[in-house]
Amino acid sequence: MTTDELLKLLKDKADEDDIPEDFPPLTEDQVAQYEQEMGVKLPELLKLIYTKVANGGIGADCMLIPLYEEDSEESVHHMYLNWMKQQPVIEDFDDEDGDIIPEWIPGVIPLADMGCAMYALLDCNVEGGVVVNCDFDLGPVNFKQEWESSEEGFFDRPGVPFVEWITNWAADQ
Repeated sequence: MTTDELLKLLKDKADEDDIPEDFPPLTEDQVAQYEQEMGVKLPELLKLIYTKVANGGIGADCMLIPLYEEDSEESVHHMYLNWMKQQPVIEDFDDEDGDIIPEWIPGVIPLADMGCAMYALLDCNVEGGVVVNCDFDLGPVNFKQEWESSEEGFFDRPGVPFVEWITNWAADQ
C-alpha cells in the first residue's frame, strides 16, 4: 500500500466516523512547533496523519493520541513533556538500592492508548519510527534502564516499524 493509499484509507474511515470534527487536523507549522518544544522529530508519515487526516482520535480498539490539545493532559505533547520531567524518587525505605528513579526515554513518545494502562509508544530515535508496546501496570521502574535492558518485561521489544504498524492497524479497523 502506498502512502497516498494509506492516508486515503485513514481519511475515509476518519470522515465516516466524524473524527476530524472532534480532532481537526493540525497545520504543518503547528506540528513543527510541537516537535521543537518536545525536541523530537516525528516520522513523516505520522506528520501527514496529523495534518491530512486528524489530530488523533482515529482507531478501532485504541485511539491515536492527539499530538496537541489545549487544556488536555491526554496529548502526546503534554504526556511526553510531563514524562521527561525529573520525577521524584520512589523510595524503598528498607533498602536504599531498591529506590527507583522513574526517568523517561528521550525521543520515545506515547502513540496510542490501548486501555488498562497499556500504550503503544513510538521510538522517534529510529528512522521512520518503531512502535513498542508497554504496560505501565508492571511499574514502577526506571523506564530508561528498562528500555536499555535486553530483558523482556516492561517494553515489548524490538517493536514494529511505524509504517507497518499503522498499515496493519488501518486494515483491521
